[in-house]
Amino acid sequence: MRIARKLPNYFNVTGIYCLDQVLSKKYSELGYRCFDSLDSALSNTTPDFIVICVNRFATAQIITDVVKNGTPILTETPIATSLDEMNKLLQLENTGLVQVAEQYHLRPDQQARYRLITNGIIGDPEQASISLTNNYHAISLMRFYLNTPGSRGSISAKKFSLRGYPGFERDGVPEKLTLKSYDEIIALFDFENKIGIYNFESDQHRSFMRTQTIQIKGTRGVIDNDLVKYLNADDEPITSNLTRINIGQNENMEGIDSLKGILFEGKWVYKNPFINTPFSDDEIALATLLLKMSQFCDGGPVVYSLEEAAQDFYLTLLIENAIKEQQDCKIEKQLWTDKLGEQK
Repeated sequence: MRIARKLPNYFNVTGIYCLDQVLSKKYSELGYRCFDSLDSALSNTTPDFIVICVNRFATAQIITDVVKNGTPILTETPIATSLDEMNKLLQLENTGLVQVAEQYHLRPDQQARYRLITNGIIGDPEQASISLTNNYHAISLMRFYLNTPGSRGSISAKKFSLRGYPGFERDGVPEKLTLKSYDEIIALFDFENKIGIYNFESDQHRSFMRTQTIQIKGTRGVIDNDLVKYLNADDEPITSNLTRINIGQNENMEGIDSLKGILFEGKWVYKNPFINTPFSDDEIALATLLLKMSQFCDGGPVVYSLEEAAQDFYLTLLIENAIKEQQDCKIEKQLWTDKLGEQK
C-alpha cells in the first residue's frame, strides 16, 4: 500500500478484503475500499492481480480458495507450512495464476552482484555463503548466485546459542536493552558441483550489532559484499569495489536522497528504476516485484514460480531435519513432481 501511494502512476489498490474489523476500519480511514468477502471485493473492483498477505498458517488455504476466481495471485512467503500443504499447492501450478513474492534477489545490491557474475568477472560461481536473511530467502539467494536448481546433493546443519542485545524489532527499538539468547544455524549445502553455506542468527537482520555477509567464490575471483577481487583477461590480479551512488547528496541536485544506482569500475551494474521516489532497498525490490507481476498479467515472463518457492521451502525443511536427526539429509530430486528442480 505504501509503494502504491508513492507510485500512483504504476499501481492502484482497488480494494482490500480483510476479516479483521479493526484493520478494516484503519484501512478505510486511510482511504481504501474494504470488503468482508472476496466475492464482494471482485464484484465491485477489477484488479489485475491479488496480493495475498495473511498469517503463514492460512496462506495455503487462502491461495487455494482465491485461485478459483481466475484472477492472478502474488502471494507472500512462505507459501506453506508442511510438505502436505506444499504438494497440494503445486497442483495449482498448471493454472498459470500463482506467483510468489520472493524479493531478495531483486534488491539493488543483489542485482549488481549477479550482473558481475553474468558478465563473467569471477568466472564460474562455485560457492555462495549467505549470512543475511533466514530460511527460504537465503536459500533462494544461494541458488540464484550459484545458478543451480538445488535438486541434488545433501545438507548438514547444526544449531547453536548466542547471546546479544536486540535491535530494531517489529514494534520498534526496545526502550530498555536486555541481553537475550538467540539461535544461530549453520548449514552446509553440497549441490554436488556447487557449495552453499547458510549462517543465520535469529535476530541478525534486525540487529544493530551484527553484520550481514554475502560471499560468492568463482573460478576467477570472489565477490565479498562490495569488495571484488578477480583475475582479468591478462590473468592480472585486480581489486575493485561496488559503489552505491545516491542523488540529492552534497551538491547533487537531481532529487531527494535516493539510490541512483551501483557502479563497478566506472560502469553501471544496476540502475534504480524508481530513482525519483525515496525507497529503501527492500521497497525497491518489492516495487520491482509488483511491476514484474503486472507484466506477467500482460503475458510477460514468470516472476517467481510455485516450484521455485517449493524448492526453497523444501530445502528449509531439510535444514530443520538435519538439525533434528543430527545427520546429513539427502536432497531428493523428485520430492514434489517430475518437474521440480528442473527449473532454470
